[in-house]
Amino acid sequence: MKHFIAVSIKLGLASIVLFSILPIFSALNIGKIFFITVLVTGVSYMIGDLFILPASGNAIATIADFVLFTATISFLCFNLVGANFYVLMASVFAATFISFCEAFFHVFMEENILAKTNKQENREFTIDANRFQPEFSKEIAIRPDRKKDKEK
Repeated sequence: MKHFIAVSIKLGLASIVLFSILPIFSALNIGKIFFITVLVTGVSYMIGDLFILPASGNAIATIADFVLFTATISFLCFNLVGANFYVLMASVFAATFISFCEAFFHVFMEENILAKTNKQENREFTIDANRFQPEFSKEIAIRPDRKKDKEK
C-alpha cells in the first residue's frame, strides 16, 4: 500500500509536468502523453527511487532521475512523433521540472517509505542496549563521623 501511494504521487507529478510541456513543443495527443507518463513513472520509480536513492542519497538520485527522464522522454517522443530539435528541447524542459520536484519527493520517500522498510528489516538483528546494562547502587558517601577522623 505504501508503494501504491508513492507511485500515485509520482504519477501525478509527472503527468502535470508532461501534460503541460509536451503539447507545446510536439504534436502528441493525450493517449501518447499518458503512455509516456506511465512508462516514465514506472521506470524511474523502480530504478531511481528503489535502487539508486537508498544506495547513494538524494543528490545522486536526482541527477540520475534527470538523465533517466531526459533519455526516456526523448526516446519515446522520437519514436512517437519523429526526430526534431523541439522534441529534444521538450524532453529536457520536462526532465528539469520533474527532477526539481523529485528532490522533494525523495525526501518523502526517505522519511515515509524507505525508513519504515529499513526499521522493520533491522529490528530483528539489533540488540536492545538497555537490556544488558549492569545495575549500579548509589554512590558510597563518607559518613559525617568519618569526616572528623580524616580531618585529624
